[in-house]
Amino acid sequence: MAGRRYEFGVSRTFTLEEANALIPQVTAAFMRTTQLVAAARRIARRLAEAGVRPAEPGQLPDPASVAHDPALAADLALASSLAEAALAEARALEALGIAVRDIERGRIDFRSVMDGQRDVWLCWQLGERAIRHWHDKDTGYVGRQPIEGHRFFRARQLLAPRE
Repeated sequence: MAGRRYEFGVSRTFTLEEANALIPQVTAAFMRTTQLVAAARRIARRLAEAGVRPAEPGQLPDPASVAHDPALAADLALASSLAEAALAEARALEALGIAVRDIERGRIDFRSVMDGQRDVWLCWQLGERAIRHWHDKDTGYVGRQPIEGHRFFRARQLLAPRE
């Protein structure tokens, strides 16, 4: 259930307009994912209160750890289904060429070429109405910069674009 981090390997690139056109679809997907992850976490807390803990934080317990109790096994199966549904939402976004950075916070990136010369990520987070930031490929969310004053292309341009 923990967030996932990708390298700069997404092959599709977007203009700012193309990326912003997908925001309603992305928002709907993350609204569903947020609910799914929250429900899975509630079940995981109930399991923890019953003494069933995962081997690693952010993961679900091993099914063998609840095999002795049908109610706990059913809870774990439901939590697993919810987590898988959240991952399916993320995979559907990835199929569009979107880099899913953090499922729980609803953070994604769209690969783009800023000012026709520089490979960057257009950065968006659940709750934002439109893309307003970009960051370099190696800085991530903490390196977000405003998009104002820049143009975003699908590919590098031979010459810097004129205003």
